[in-house]
Amino acid sequence: MALVFVAAAAFFAYLLLYAEGDLLPHVAQVQKIRDGEAAYPPNFLYYLALDLLSGFSGDLAALRAAAVFLLAGAVAWRYALTKSLLRWLLARGGATPGARTIASLSLMLGISFTIPDPYLVFGLGRMYLGRFVPVVWHNSTTIVLFPFAILLFRRQLELFAGGHDLTPRRFAALSGLILVNALIKPSFLFVFLPVSTLLLIVFARDRGVAKTLLNLAAYTVGAAAVAAQYVLIYRLGVGSFNDGEDGLTIGGFFEVFIAWTAAWYVPVSLLISFCIPLLALALEPGRLLRSLPVLYAGLLTACGVLISGVFIESGLRRHHGNLVWQTIPASALLLIVLTAHFAPRALGRCVPPGIRVLKWLFVAQFLSGVAYIGYMIVARTFR
Repeated sequence: MALVFVAAAAFFAYLLLYAEGDLLPHVAQVQKIRDGEAAYPPNFLYYLALDLLSGFSGDLAALRAAAVFLLAGAVAWRYALTKSLLRWLLARGGATPGARTIASLSLMLGISFTIPDPYLVFGLGRMYLGRFVPVVWHNSTTIVLFPFAILLFRRQLELFAGGHDLTPRRFAALSGLILVNALIKPSFLFVFLPVSTLLLIVFARDRGVAKTLLNLAAYTVGAAAVAAQYVLIYRLGVGSFNDGEDGLTIGGFFEVFIAWTAAWYVPVSLLISFCIPLLALALEPGRLLRSLPVLYAGLLTACGVLISGVFIESGLRRHHGNLVWQTIPASALLLIVLTAHFAPRALGRCVPPGIRVLKWLFVAQFLSGVAYIGYMIVARTFR
């Protein structure tokens, strides 16, 4: 974990100095807050943490150092939480891989990136915009959100699986996690709240009315926070990075992706972005749909893709892609649960052909992640 922190810190220090992205603008926003030129946005936790760690000085060097510490810490914590979740999922399935195997898989999952294709790389000269990816390195709030999204997913999954009762303490912890998610970046809640509510209704008969209502009460915390943020950002303009009228509306189908690439490329992008889940579903539809972790993460991802394909911001931010962020933690969680599902057989001596293809796609996505990090360093952009 310490090595992950050090490597991430060096990478973010470089990006903050030299690369295009949201890291430096988020730092600059805190400077504006210190100078009285801006207010904290409704999702204020990251900005407040930066301000606090820099001693409320507004000094650029101090803010950069604080950003490096927070971002590297989030990446290292994400790695630790991925290991813990992977170990728990494997144990539920009766598998007990060694600590090194779990550590290696967790590291690969943390770097895994959508496999590049010739049109995007050579035709458009980019690696990211136009695809769904399980990780980003250029957006501070998404990076810091990740560990809290993993924690929230696991806590709710444990409740769905029947491993824990929703005691008052667990209710408070779940509500707190939901609120923290909202106050860092509400994107993951866009998929967590509707999908989890749907599953609660499905499981209501088994769990009982009282437990179901208590669980739903925790969700109202997140729903209220998201609603308040919508009013503050889109109606009142509090803490907005942009001037002008903005809002949410129904756009053309995958309008943002078409604006970034081309209409014909959207289905290609979907196939490449989700090649592992799609192949996994084709290989074992029955087993996967009966697996609660896979079903939960799969529904989160599908909901995220649907939101990004149908809804869009209006005004100046119409093609900024702010309704795509929710797919990133959701698809990362789907990769984790699929890895736990297939790893025991993929790492065995006699690997079935279909699972062997999945294994090499997993390796290819890891290598793509390494290549993307190199691309960001050399090209000094996230695009």
